[in-house]
Amino acid sequence: MRKISRRVSNKLRFFAPLALLGLASPAGAFIPPPIAVKVISPDLETEARAAALVEILAHFENFQWSSSYVGRGRAVDCLSESDADECLRNLIRDASASNRPPAVLVIARKIGESDVELRCLGSGKISPKPERQLVTLDLKESFFGVAAARQELRKQALSCIWSAAAEDNSGIK
Repeated sequence: MRKISRRVSNKLRFFAPLALLGLASPAGAFIPPPIAVKVISPDLETEARAAALVEILAHFENFQWSSSYVGRGRAVDCLSESDADECLRNLIRDASASNRPPAVLVIARKIGESDVELRCLGSGKISPKPERQLVTLDLKESFFGVAAARQELRKQALSCIWSAAAEDNSGIK
């Protein structure tokens, strides 16, 4: 009995720190990638609701929501510039470092009672799926809709974020 408890204790001492670091998982388990997501909108209520959706996506382990180094004020200021996308991408590039997770800006714009347009930008110029980086969602349905509709809307938002995170920024200085 004592040998068994010692073996279990030794295994726990070895695997517990690895599990805390996310390095140990059951066979076949998915460890979600870290993504530094920042949600912005000129309208703070729309921003908060869109950020809540992103938090739900992260909570269900679709990605690890890392802190973004992009400042909200500067990003919102970029929205009023003539070349807003380039300004925003420059902020993302400036905030990105080689040892940080990919950065994504989600720009939320209210377009109806509960409809919102999400535009996701990464640091690159070439997107693998640019059509996925602009989605219109009913936020109310994405939170409280029937399961199938809710999952589809969340899948669209997640696809927006993942596509922006996968942008190719090679050759950009």
